[in-house]
Amino acid sequence: MKHNVDLNAIWRTVIAEHAQVPATLEAARDAACPTPSRFLQGVESGWEDRNDRDHVTACHFCQNSVSLYWRAVGECPNLRAVFRYLLLGSRFEDAEAMQLHLRRDGCPRCARRLQSTSLIRAADWVESGERTLDQIQSGLEKVIEIFVPRRERLIPVTADGYICDPYTVPLMLLEKNEHATLALREDEGGHLQIKASAVGSAFGNGHLEIFSTAVDDADSGVRRDAAEALGKLGEAQRSLDLAAGETALASVSAEEPVLLLIIPEL
Repeated sequence: MKHNVDLNAIWRTVIAEHAQVPATLEAARDAACPTPSRFLQGVESGWEDRNDRDHVTACHFCQNSVSLYWRAVGECPNLRAVFRYLLLGSRFEDAEAMQLHLRRDGCPRCARRLQSTSLIRAADWVESGERTLDQIQSGLEKVIEIFVPRRERLIPVTADGYICDPYTVPLMLLEKNEHATLALREDEGGHLQIKASAVGSAFGNGHLEIFSTAVDDADSGVRRDAAEALGKLGEAQRSLDLAAGETALASVSAEEPVLLLIIPEL
């Protein structure tokens, strides 16, 4: 997605925030650094020039710029990039940028994504040769994700996704694709009610993963026995089995950031 970003402002921030970076833009940027248009094209749509990609990976200034781009536009790297970081660690192309995103900017969304048991299991599969990276990346295209950093982010919508009068319905977020639907409402007690449905036959045997400081109640619907195992994952993360044709319900506190992932069979 393209954004209207002041790249010079990002570069000035890199210089201001990092004492080891030269004090002027001319001195800080290497001659091999991508031009502004190529840099924005790369971070928004992927790097077409292999030389640019290799340079940005190795360049401290460019890695800082990538992380500050994510901060400036208010968006995290996509889930496929997060999975590659989980799998490759320091060998990930934007590892330094990701570390800055997590540690300096304290991203609560990506910190929770990296704790996903489904993603961790998938990374083990790739390392063992049980799955290929392309297979996992293809599966991640089907994931539905909702992140609520604070309650006022919720938008009142109808079941069809249209914005409606906030005084007539509970607050709700709705995300859906051809494989699943994920809805989030706030009840009168200030809790977030979650409903996840797997509707596509290609969904397979997947999961609803919930990341919050507390999960008050959860039920896997058809597979009720899964609810008994939830406590083993700890207070901050719960996972419900979810297969094609099934619905999972849960309730979480609205006081802290909440991340929800519907992950199909990978």
